[in-house]
Amino acid sequence: MTKHTTGIKESPEGFPSVAKEDAINAEAIIRKFSGLKIWSNGDQRAPHKPLLILLALANCQQGRQRLMPYAEINVKLKQLLEDFGPARRSIKTVSPFWRLTTDGLWDIPRRNEITVQADGDPSKQILLSRNICGGFPEDMFEFLSRRPEIISQLAREILTEHFPESIHDDIILSIGLQTDFQGKLSQKIKRDPDFRNKILTVYQYQCAICGFDMRLGNNPVCLEAAHIKWHQAGGPAIEQNGIALCSMHHKMFDRGVFSINENYCIKTSKHINGSCGLEEWLYRYEDKQILLPRSKDYSPARSFTEWHFREVFKHYEA
Repeated sequence: MTKHTTGIKESPEGFPSVAKEDAINAEAIIRKFSGLKIWSNGDQRAPHKPLLILLALANCQQGRQRLMPYAEINVKLKQLLEDFGPARRSIKTVSPFWRLTTDGLWDIPRRNEITVQADGDPSKQILLSRNICGGFPEDMFEFLSRRPEIISQLAREILTEHFPESIHDDIILSIGLQTDFQGKLSQKIKRDPDFRNKILTVYQYQCAICGFDMRLGNNPVCLEAAHIKWHQAGGPAIEQNGIALCSMHHKMFDRGVFSINENYCIKTSKHINGSCGLEEWLYRYEDKQILLPRSKDYSPARSFTEWHFREVFKHYEA
C-alpha cells in the first residue's frame, strides 16, 4: 500500500492582498492541506479524508462551533461516502476521523483518553459513548473563519483533486458549502484540450447511451466527453478511456447510476428509485450494448471499464 498527497499549491498566490502576518499564516495552512496523505491500494478510491475536510470547511464557513461530535460526523460522512465514494459493503468513518490528526489538520482534545485497537483506531462504540469531538486545530479554525475566500479556495482544490467536475455541485449541495466561490484555483489539473474533440469524433457526435446528437449550427449541444477511469484516479486522456455522453447520462455515469460490463452492455444500479423518467433515461437501456466507435481500436479498454464498475458504479447489495 502506498500514500500520495494532494496537489494543492503551496502558496497563497491568487488570494486578495492581506497583511504580511496573515499571508504567512495562509501559506502555512495551505502547505498543511497540500500534504494531506490519502490511503491508496493500487487504483482504489479512498475519498474519506477529503470528504471529512469538506465537512469541516462547511462547518467553519457556516459559523458553527469548531469541534463536531463524532456522532454527527459519522452520520454525515457515511452518507457522503455512500453517495460519492466507491461501492463498499462496509463504510468506515472512524479511520479518517482519528487519523487526520497525523496530517496536522485535525484536533481531538480528549484523544489521550481513548484506547485504540490493534489497527491503531479506536472502536466506533467508544467514540460514540464518550461523545468524542474533533475539528480543525483552534488557530487554523480561527484563521479560516476570518478568511472565507481561503475556505472556498481549499474546497475547490479538494474537489478538483478527487472528484470529476460533473459531480462537484452535487457534493457542494450535499455538504452545505456556499456556492459563491470567487477565488481562482491555485492549481488546475492539466487536461488534454483535444480529448473532447477526439472522443466526440470517434463516437460520431452522439451519446453512446441514447444517441442524442443535437447541434446548434455545427456545434454539438449538451454532448460531453466523459473519462471512464477518472482523471483524478490516473485515467489517461485517450480514446480507449473516453465515451461520448449527453450531459444527463454523463452525470449518471459519474455518480455510478450505471456502468458498462465486459461486453459493453449497460448495467444499472439496483439502488435507483423515483417516479419519473427512469424508463426513458435508464431502464430502457438495461443490458443493451452502448454505441461503439466504428474502429474497434477506439472501443473502451476493459481495464478502464472494470475500474469504473468497481470504484464508481453503485452495484453493492443493500
